[in-house]
Amino acid sequence: MLTALQDCLLVQPEIEKHALFELLRAKQTGFGTVLAVGPDAIDIKIGDKVCFGDSIGQEFRFDGTEYLVMRESHVLGVMG
Repeated sequence: MLTALQDCLLVQPEIEKHALFELLRAKQTGFGTVLAVGPDAIDIKIGDKVCFGDSIGQEFRFDGTEYLVMRESHVLGVMG
């Protein structure tokens, strides 16, 4: 597993499922589940479902799964 550093979050973005294909978050507000938090993160914890804006963070693929790394300050809100 990957470890988050500083105030970074490792998020697994929600994927829209359609009949013929899957879309990784559209270019708008996205949602995802936090899988790891850096030691400097204050308000976010593992397992939180977060909301974030377009063009936030860095997307990458690891072992066939899409992830997003972002700073805690880029989170717009936590779903309760």
